[in-house]
Amino acid sequence: MNARINGAQRESRPAHCHRTLRADKFCSIRDESVFRGGSARASRTVFGALAEHTQRSAMAPTGAAEAALPDAKQVLGDNTCLAGRFVDDRCSSVQPSFQLNPRHGWLGFWPKAGWRAILDPENARIAAFLEEEAGKLTDGARVLDAGAGSRPYAPVFNRQHYESCDMPGGFYQQKHDFECFLDHIPRPDGHYDAIVNTQVLEHVPDPLAVLKELHRVLKPGGRLLLSVPLTAPLHGEPWHFFHFTHHALAELSRKSGFQIESCEKLGGAFWVLGKRLPDAFRKWLTQYDPSRAHKRGQRIAHSLTMSALLFPVWLLCYPATAFVVRPMFYWLDQLDTEKSFTLGYTVVLAKTE
Repeated sequence: MNARINGAQRESRPAHCHRTLRADKFCSIRDESVFRGGSARASRTVFGALAEHTQRSAMAPTGAAEAALPDAKQVLGDNTCLAGRFVDDRCSSVQPSFQLNPRHGWLGFWPKAGWRAILDPENARIAAFLEEEAGKLTDGARVLDAGAGSRPYAPVFNRQHYESCDMPGGFYQQKHDFECFLDHIPRPDGHYDAIVNTQVLEHVPDPLAVLKELHRVLKPGGRLLLSVPLTAPLHGEPWHFFHFTHHALAELSRKSGFQIESCEKLGGAFWVLGKRLPDAFRKWLTQYDPSRAHKRGQRIAHSLTMSALLFPVWLLCYPATAFVVRPMFYWLDQLDTEKSFTLGYTVVLAKTE
């Protein structure tokens, strides 16, 4: 790869790539993060040159069009794909090779879990997802709940041989079968029929290493039952590193050896608003909790004063948003067909080899 493109330094690290041009014989990938300094000028120069090659090859006979390809590759370095496939393996197609479940997390007009699901559809959908997948596993199948926390899903896998693990000195006092970091699980290759990993991947500093390790301890044909957030607030700090889109999940699954079997969004804009709006008023008041003033470096008098001033506002806004607006938004979410705002995803990843 050329070290520079028209004087703009190209970084060696992988970058997010976006399609910008298409042709019968090749397409270009615009890497928006690799240009520094005179990025706009360099970008225009490079892609202007590529456009010229594209137009020239489209008007030429087949042989001449093929001859134009090396020139385009010289212009763009390795960021060129031939017949829809990238020469540089660091970038993959932006179009996912799977279809999102059109249900988008919907639990029905009146969910099985009733008001509990309407007030918290995110966790209700994750629980329903695991129940659906547990029903597909055979009796006695070996299941690992990786990063199980308080083990809330142990009853879901009561027909299977359920094990749980969590990080040493984790957030919960729950007893587990063993403790470990998820990039180094003390189990042999191909040990589990299924692995559960819910709302955990955002808390590990290297998600790819974790997915590769989960892939290792799964049997061939095994399934990873995964859920990840996209719009969650900061939590579990300082162990909160990432949020994920389905495009990121496709890239991570490809690099870790998994195949996406199913992927589903957790609601849309109204589910997001219904969950985050009450959270905003709750956190607004609890940030001045006098019982935690010392831990936060606040003066007790200041915390008491702010709590007294904000309590009437909380009393007016929180119950209304939590118990009126949120249920209403559960049903209104059906009007959001795009679901570009979503709480997160549930995913089934399969180990095919």
